[in-house]
Amino acid sequence: MREKALFAAAVLFAFCPFVFADFVSDVEKVRAQTWKASASFNEAVNSASSYFSLMNKMRSDAQSVFDGANSVSQKSSSALANLESLEGEFSAFKISFEANVRNCNASAKSLEDALKNLPLGQERIDATRKLIGETRKIVSQNAGENFQDKRYFDSVDSRFASAAGALVSARASAARVSVAASVNAPRVEGIKAAVAMAENYISKTAETETKNAKSAKRVVAAASEFSDEFGAALSRYENLGEICQDARSRTLSAAFKTSAFVLNTLSKSEKYGKQIFTQAESVNLSSMPSYYRPSGKRKLLKAEGSSRALGVSAYAAENASMPSQGWTANAMADSGANSSDRAAPAPDKSKVRAEILAACAEIEFVSAELRAATDALNQIVSSAEISLSAISNLESGASKILRSSIDAYAQSQTLSSDILLLDINIKTFAAQNKISSAKMGELYEASKSDFGKAKKDAATIESRLDELAKEVQ
Repeated sequence: MREKALFAAAVLFAFCPFVFADFVSDVEKVRAQTWKASASFNEAVNSASSYFSLMNKMRSDAQSVFDGANSVSQKSSSALANLESLEGEFSAFKISFEANVRNCNASAKSLEDALKNLPLGQERIDATRKLIGETRKIVSQNAGENFQDKRYFDSVDSRFASAAGALVSARASAARVSVAASVNAPRVEGIKAAVAMAENYISKTAETETKNAKSAKRVVAAASEFSDEFGAALSRYENLGEICQDARSRTLSAAFKTSAFVLNTLSKSEKYGKQIFTQAESVNLSSMPSYYRPSGKRKLLKAEGSSRALGVSAYAAENASMPSQGWTANAMADSGANSSDRAAPAPDKSKVRAEILAACAEIEFVSAELRAATDALNQIVSSAEISLSAISNLESGASKILRSSIDAYAQSQTLSSDILLLDINIKTFAAQNKISSAKMGELYEASKSDFGKAKKDAATIESRLDELAKEVQ
C-alpha cells in the first residue's frame, strides 16, 4: 500500500509543475518518520510481550514452589506436633507398664508364697470336724432347756462349715490365678518387645522430623527468594508500562500533529493548500499485556509446633473389708440369760454343758482363723488378678502405640520424599530462572530502547513540523 502510494505521488509530481519537490519531500519524510516511530513502538511492545510471557512463566513456577514449600511447612509443623503427642503418650504408657509389671511381679510372688502353705491347716480342720461330730452326739442327748444349747451348737457348726467352704473356694481361685500368672511372662516380654520397637521408631521419626523441619525451612526461604525475584521482574515490567504509556502518548501526539499539519496548516496555505501527498496510513500502536499486582503480599505460613498435655490415669484396688467376727464364747453366756432365775441344773448336766461350751469355743476359734486366712488369701488372689488384667489391657495399648509410631515414621519418610522432590524442582526452576532472567534483561533493554526510539522520533517529528509550519507562513 505504502509503495503504491509513493509511486502514485511520484507520477503526480512528474506531471504537476506546481509541485514543490523539496517541501513535499520534507513532508513525506515527516510522515515516514511517524510510521518509523510507530514501528519502533510496536517492536518495543513485542519485546515487552515476550518479557511478559517469561515473567508469567516465572510467576507460575514461583507459585508452584511457593505452594509446595507451604505444604511441606504445614506438614512438618503437624508432624512435629503429632510426634510430641506420641512421645508423651509413649512415655506415659511406658511408666504405666513398668509400674504394672512391678505390681504384677509382687502380687505373683505373694500368691506363690501363699500357695506354698496350701492346703492350709488341714489337720486342724480334720480334727475340728471330728470334734464337731463328737459334740453333736453329746448335744443330741443334751439339747438344753428350750433347745438353746442345740441352737448354739448348730450356729457354731454352720459358721465353721461356711469358713471351711470359703477357704476351699479361695484355694481354687488361687490355683486358677496361679496358672494365669505362670504364663504371664511371655505376655510381658511381648509388650516389652513392642515397647522397644515403638521407642526405636519414635526415635527414628524424631531424627527424621528434625531434618525435615530444617529442610522445610530451607525450601520456604528458597520460595521466598523466588517470590522476590518475580517481584523484581514485575517491577521492571511495570516500569516498562510507564515508559510505554509515555512513548504511546508522544507517538500518537506526533502522528496526530502530522495529520493536523496537513489538514489545517497546509490547507490554509495558498502555496501548498492544493498539494496532494502520499495517502495516509493509520498508525496502530500495540498494547502491552496487562498484569495486576495483588493488593497484599502473600506470606508463607510459618511452621509452629504444637503440644498437647497428656494425662496418665491410675487405678487402685480396693481392699476387701474384714468381715465382723461371729459369735464368741460370750454368746453362750448370753444365750443363757436369766438362767439364774431357773432351778440349778443337776451336776451331770452342768458338766455336759461345760464340755459343749469348750468344744464350741474351740470350733469358733478354728472358724475365725479360717476366715482370717481366707480373707488374706482372697486379697492376694484379687491383687494378682487385677495386676494380670492390667497387663492384659496393656497389650492392646502397646499394639496401638507401635502402630502409631510406625505410621509416624512412614509419614516422616513420605515428607522427606516430598521435600526431596521439591528440592529437585527448586534446582530446576533456579536453573531455568537464571536463563529466563538473562533473556528478560535483554528484552527489557530492547523494549526500553525501542520505546526510546519512538519517543525520539516523535520529538523529531514535532520539531520538524514546527520548522515546516514556518515555511508555510
